[in-house]
Amino acid sequence: MIEAIFAIGKLLGGAGFGTIFGGLMGWLNRKVDLEEKKLQWQHDLDMRDKDAAIMREEYAARTKIAQVEGEARVETEGFKAMAESYKFAVPEQGSKMAAFSAFIRPFLSLMYFVTSSIGSGWVVYYAFAVMKIQFTGEQWFDIVIFVISWFAFMAGAAIGWWYANRPSGRAPSFGVSKA
Repeated sequence: MIEAIFAIGKLLGGAGFGTIFGGLMGWLNRKVDLEEKKLQWQHDLDMRDKDAAIMREEYAARTKIAQVEGEARVETEGFKAMAESYKFAVPEQGSKMAAFSAFIRPFLSLMYFVTSSIGSGWVVYYAFAVMKIQFTGEQWFDIVIFVISWFAFMAGAAIGWWYANRPSGRAPSFGVSKA
């Protein structure tokens, strides 16, 4: 038994064992280094993929900003052109044409209101006082719905005329994305 311990000691103390042990440790060290490089390469690839994704997002955002700025510039230039187009119709200050222009719009608006009110009043008077027309409940309901629809149509036409007139021909989007 002692001889076996001496044989093991001699084997462990010899140059052969050191060479084998050194080779085994060198091989393990090389394997660990290769595994670490593989992990580093994968990390570098993942970082490049993330950088590419960020660059795509930045490009899309810059493209969207350029598109919005371009549309705004076109819209601004359209309004400038529309304003310039109205300058030719402005009469000379203090002239008879200037006085006529200042009078005609309010006068026409008042005239349209008075004419439509008198006409509507006459139709109602004629229908109920002269012709003695009677309506059922369902007919009254239909008339009320018609009047409400007519007022809504007229309000929509007026709002559309004053607020939706754009040189580009498009209605305002109020920030609603189309994408």
